Amino acid sequence: MAKYKSLLHDLQQNAKKSEEESKDMEFSWVPNDATDDASKKKEVEAMTPWEQYLHKKKLKRKEKREKKKSNKEVETGENQLFSDDELPGKKRIRLGR
Repeated sequence: MAKYKSLLHDLQQNAKKSEEESKDMEFSWVPNDATDDASKKKEVEAMTPWEQYLHKKKLKRKEKREKKKSNKEVETGENQLFSDDELPGKKRIRLGR
């Protein structure tokens, strides 16, 4: 019985140690690393002229979509100064009595 208790105790201690060790790990990264930009440029340079043309066209379309999206967001903010309940000059009509 004593051997069983000591074995159980050792297992619990090993589990605690492994948990402590796993807590000490730390991860870090840089979101916009310069190496990513350099690797993208190398990829573009390795493309054929036709692929480069298509890539530029794709980037232009992407920029255009982002510009439209940002313009829409600005317009919705300007046009919606009042909510539907707060519109000036709106009269409520009671039906019934």
